[in-house]
Amino acid sequence: MADGAATVADLLASKEKKQIIATDETATLAEAAGILTRNRIGLLLVIDKNKGFRGLLSERDVVKALAQRGAEAAATTVGDVATHTVRACDPTRTLQSVLQTMEEGHFRHMPVVEGGQIRGVLSITDILKFLKG
Repeated sequence: MADGAATVADLLASKEKKQIIATDETATLAEAAGILTRNRIGLLLVIDKNKGFRGLLSERDVVKALAQRGAEAAATTVGDVATHTVRACDPTRTLQSVLQTMEEGHFRHMPVVEGGQIRGVLSITDILKFLKG
Protein backbone atom coordinates (compact mmCIF):
# COMPACT_ATOMS: atom_id res chain seq x y z
CA MET A 1 0.00 0.00 0.00
CA ALA A 2 1.25 3.48 -0.91
CA ASP A 3 1.87 6.07 1.78
CA GLY A 4 2.89 9.70 2.18
CA ALA A 5 6.55 8.87 1.55
CA ALA A 6 5.73 7.51 -1.91
CA THR A 7 7.46 9.42 -4.70
CA VAL A 8 6.56 10.52 -8.19
CA ALA A 9 8.89 7.79 -9.47
CA ASP A 10 6.88 5.18 -7.54
CA LEU A 11 3.66 6.32 -9.19
CA LEU A 12 5.18 6.49 -12.67
CA ALA A 13 6.54 2.95 -12.28
CA SER A 14 3.06 1.71 -11.41
CA LYS A 15 1.24 3.46 -14.26
CA GLU A 16 0.57 1.82 -17.57
CA LYS A 17 3.10 3.04 -20.06
CA LYS A 18 1.07 5.51 -22.04
CA GLN A 19 2.20 7.69 -24.85
CA ILE A 20 2.58 11.31 -23.85
CA ILE A 21 0.21 13.12 -26.17
CA ALA A 22 1.21 16.51 -27.51
CA THR A 23 0.13 19.03 -30.10
CA ASP A 24 1.98 21.68 -32.02
CA GLU A 25 1.55 25.24 -30.84
CA THR A 26 0.35 26.19 -34.35
CA ALA A 27 -2.56 23.72 -34.28
CA THR A 28 -6.02 25.21 -34.00
CA LEU A 29 -8.05 24.93 -30.85
CA ALA A 30 -10.59 22.85 -32.80
CA GLU A 31 -7.84 20.37 -33.76
CA ALA A 32 -6.60 20.19 -30.17
CA ALA A 33 -10.13 19.66 -28.85
CA GLY A 34 -10.44 16.74 -31.25
CA ILE A 35 -7.23 15.20 -29.90
CA LEU A 36 -8.45 15.62 -26.32
CA THR A 37 -11.78 14.01 -27.19
CA ARG A 38 -10.39 11.09 -29.22
CA ASN A 39 -7.87 10.22 -26.52
CA ARG A 40 -10.25 10.81 -23.60
CA ILE A 41 -7.74 13.04 -21.84
CA GLY A 42 -7.93 16.44 -20.18
CA LEU A 43 -4.49 17.81 -21.04
CA LEU A 44 -2.13 18.13 -23.98
CA LEU A 45 1.53 19.03 -23.94
CA VAL A 46 2.21 21.89 -26.33
CA ILE A 47 5.39 21.69 -28.41
CA ASP A 48 7.05 23.88 -31.02
CA LYS A 49 8.24 22.82 -34.48
CA ASN A 50 11.50 21.53 -32.97
CA LYS A 51 9.57 19.38 -30.45
CA GLY A 52 10.53 21.76 -27.63
CA PHE A 53 8.13 22.06 -24.70
CA ARG A 54 6.06 25.27 -24.91
CA GLY A 55 3.31 24.69 -22.33
CA LEU A 56 0.11 22.84 -21.56
CA LEU A 57 -3.39 23.00 -22.99
CA SER A 58 -6.12 21.84 -20.62
CA GLU A 59 -9.85 21.43 -21.00
CA ARG A 60 -10.14 24.56 -18.85
CA ASP A 61 -8.03 26.51 -21.36
CA VAL A 62 -10.37 25.42 -24.16
CA VAL A 63 -13.49 26.38 -22.20
CA LYS A 64 -11.99 29.74 -21.22
CA ALA A 65 -11.14 30.51 -24.86
CA LEU A 66 -14.68 29.63 -25.94
CA ALA A 67 -16.16 31.84 -23.22
CA GLN A 68 -13.94 34.76 -24.19
CA ARG A 69 -13.87 34.41 -27.98
CA GLY A 70 -17.02 32.52 -28.88
CA ALA A 71 -17.01 30.69 -32.21
CA GLU A 72 -13.77 32.43 -33.20
CA ALA A 73 -11.96 30.31 -30.61
CA ALA A 74 -12.06 27.26 -32.90
CA ALA A 75 -9.59 28.89 -35.30
CA THR A 76 -7.35 30.28 -32.55
CA THR A 77 -3.95 28.62 -32.28
CA VAL A 78 -3.10 26.45 -29.33
CA GLY A 79 -0.08 28.65 -28.63
CA ASP A 80 -2.37 31.63 -28.11
CA VAL A 81 -4.41 30.01 -25.33
CA ALA A 82 -2.12 27.41 -23.75
CA THR A 83 -0.68 27.86 -20.28
CA HIS A 84 2.98 28.75 -20.78
CA THR A 85 4.06 29.18 -17.17
CA VAL A 86 3.97 25.61 -15.95
CA ARG A 87 4.94 24.08 -12.63
CA ALA A 88 6.67 20.73 -13.05
CA CYS A 89 8.11 18.19 -10.65
CA ASP A 90 10.94 15.71 -10.73
CA PRO A 91 10.63 12.00 -9.96
CA THR A 92 12.19 12.32 -6.50
CA ARG A 93 9.41 14.50 -5.06
CA THR A 94 6.96 12.92 -2.68
CA LEU A 95 3.41 12.55 -3.91
CA GLN A 96 2.15 14.42 -0.86
CA SER A 97 4.27 17.46 -1.75
CA VAL A 98 3.14 17.36 -5.39
CA LEU A 99 -0.50 17.07 -4.33
CA GLN A 100 -0.08 20.04 -1.98
CA THR A 101 1.49 22.12 -4.78
CA MET A 102 -1.36 21.23 -7.14
CA GLU A 103 -4.01 22.07 -4.55
CA GLU A 104 -2.39 25.40 -3.67
CA GLY A 105 -1.97 26.31 -7.36
CA HIS A 106 -5.49 25.17 -8.28
CA PHE A 107 -4.36 22.94 -11.13
CA ARG A 108 -5.13 19.29 -11.82
CA HIS A 109 -2.11 18.12 -13.82
CA MET A 110 1.65 18.37 -13.41
CA PRO A 111 4.35 17.31 -15.86
CA VAL A 112 7.22 15.22 -14.55
CA VAL A 113 10.57 16.42 -15.86
CA GLU A 114 13.90 14.67 -15.50
CA GLY A 115 17.10 15.78 -17.17
CA GLY A 116 15.18 18.33 -19.20
CA GLN A 117 12.88 15.67 -20.66
CA ILE A 118 9.21 15.13 -19.90
CA ARG A 119 8.80 11.68 -18.35
CA GLY A 120 5.07 11.79 -17.78
CA VAL A 121 2.12 13.81 -16.58
CA LEU A 122 0.42 13.29 -13.23
CA SER A 123 -3.17 14.14 -12.44
CA ILE A 124 -4.66 14.65 -9.01
CA THR A 125 -6.70 11.52 -9.68
CA ASP A 126 -3.52 9.51 -10.40
CA ILE A 127 -2.01 10.61 -7.11
CA LEU A 128 -5.13 10.00 -4.99
CA LYS A 129 -5.68 6.53 -6.49
CA PHE A 130 -2.06 5.60 -5.88
CA LEU A 131 -2.07 6.85 -2.30
CA LYS A 132 -5.34 5.08 -1.62
CA GLY A 133 -3.64 1.85 -2.57
